[in-house]
Amino acid sequence: MEKIAIITGANNGLGFELTKELVLRGFKVIMACRDQKRADDARNEILKTTSIDQNNLVIKLLDLSKFSSVMKFTNDLILEGKPIDLLVNNAGIMDVNFALTEDKNELVYQTNYLGHFMLTLNLLPLIKKRVVNVCSLAANFGKLDMDNLQQLHKDHYNKSLAYENSKLSNLIFSIELANKLKDKGSSVISVAAHPGYTKSGIVNNNSSGLGIFYTIGNSILAQTAKKGIIPILHACIGDVKSGEYYGPSGCYELFGNSPKLITKPANKQLKDKELSKSLWDKTCEMANVKF
Repeated sequence: MEKIAIITGANNGLGFELTKELVLRGFKVIMACRDQKRADDARNEILKTTSIDQNNLVIKLLDLSKFSSVMKFTNDLILEGKPIDLLVNNAGIMDVNFALTEDKNELVYQTNYLGHFMLTLNLLPLIKKRVVNVCSLAANFGKLDMDNLQQLHKDHYNKSLAYENSKLSNLIFSIELANKLKDKGSSVISVAAHPGYTKSGIVNNNSSGLGIFYTIGNSILAQTAKKGIIPILHACIGDVKSGEYYGPSGCYELFGNSPKLITKPANKQLKDKELSKSLWDKTCEMANVKF
């Protein structure tokens, strides 16, 4: 029976390596990408280096920074009506200058978090097994302010905090989704994972601030994307429970050759149930979706 996985940001870095691994394990992978040429190049690279059936790699355009694009993507899949085994919310950006999307949201927050939230809730009727949110160690440093979630004051915009808060929001979403699915008696599970310190490709097009730091660090210290996907792949196909969070097994979760269950996340806001509920309700309002 056909197994279908959707991976956002499947054309490079972690998304590319994860696409290759899942298609080799018998999945039909929908590569949800915003750039047709880059997606085509990535698909062709996988087809050249493997013997998989080309029909098992499908490109569908998706720009998570636009709610209209998310709606089109999800509506098209709903019309097709095929069950989805796995949704991997992987795509992300960081270290960009302050910008508002056409939906009047901060660019990083909408791309990394709001777009994935909307995508997930819209696709839930089709999802049969699990949702995996790709998070980051940066979530440990996030600090959400419900009165100013998106740092919409341009003069006080902090690139680092914008990314950290988007990834913290993703992690809170993953845990809260697990709780809500359980309360509904759903068999779908929600799991989160982070890749540690990995050459993910997320800063490839950035040349300032965090971009320079990560580019230098990537060239000297970071592990490969192939290693970085180890915890994520485990979250996708391993023996896991809903609500769990995985990272690399090595020192400070930076590196590792095996996945590690994270039982004590560093950020105290992850234990704030009232914050989790408020963030969920606020996000439903912002993305105009219902659970």
